[in-house]
Amino acid sequence: MTIRIRPHTSAMQRGFTLVEAVMVIVLTGIIAAVVAVFIQGPVQGYFDTVRRSQASDVADFALRRIARDLQTALPNSMRSTDANNYFLEFLPVRSAGRYRAAGDGGFDPLDTTNPADTNFDVLGPGVDVAAGDSIVIYNTGQTGADAYAGTDRRAFNGTPGVALVSISFAGAQFPRDSSSYRFQVVSTPVTYACEAAAGTLWRYSGYPIQAAQPISIATLDALASVVKAALATNVVCASDASNIGTGFQVQNADGLVLLRIQLRDSAGETVSLYREVHVDNAP
Repeated sequence: MTIRIRPHTSAMQRGFTLVEAVMVIVLTGIIAAVVAVFIQGPVQGYFDTVRRSQASDVADFALRRIARDLQTALPNSMRSTDANNYFLEFLPVRSAGRYRAAGDGGFDPLDTTNPADTNFDVLGPGVDVAAGDSIVIYNTGQTGADAYAGTDRRAFNGTPGVALVSISFAGAQFPRDSSSYRFQVVSTPVTYACEAAAGTLWRYSGYPIQAAQPISIATLDALASVVKAALATNVVCASDASNIGTGFQVQNADGLVLLRIQLRDSAGETVSLYREVHVDNAP
């Protein structure tokens, strides 16, 4: 005779039923949905803050770069002549000094009354001159004293170098003396341009000096030896001469350049920054 003993199963050893498992899943989903509703706002706010911070960094960098460039501008050479103020141009100064206006001890002065005098010695430390640079004396930006028109600018006519103490130039004599006998060595122009169609802020350099300011992207792109670099993207250019969007305003009388930049990303987040740069306008 065989005796079979059944194992005793208590209620504590039984597992979940299918209904109980489904109920747990449903309740967990409801709790997760409720939590998601409450954290959606903070998470979205975090991503919005990140986008604004990134756009602000780009805009701030662009303004700082322009401001740093403008600190080297030839006095009264800043110009923005287009109706929308999309284009800012200036002549960077590579070096500057004072010229001798009186000769003694074998030094060579500059005599602006002598058409044949195309050389002068530097008073004080020497200056740096590169190939293609020009010499400017007493640029006021007005008729007869306009570096772009060439009335107070002459091509350097010597051997380029550093710490030069003697300067020679080509062409006619300078029309007038500087009140403090100052001269500047300028290189090729720099233009900052806001291209509305592409939403890009460009920096142009390396092109020849133009009597009239280039105020179109096509004109700048066609200039010889031009170097073009993007400074910022997602840029909103001003639609008119108002203070809305990216643009530049020049007040040469006060030596002020007003800079505005506005960026807008793909999510519609907009950042606008404004800065004033003072440039020494004493020729």
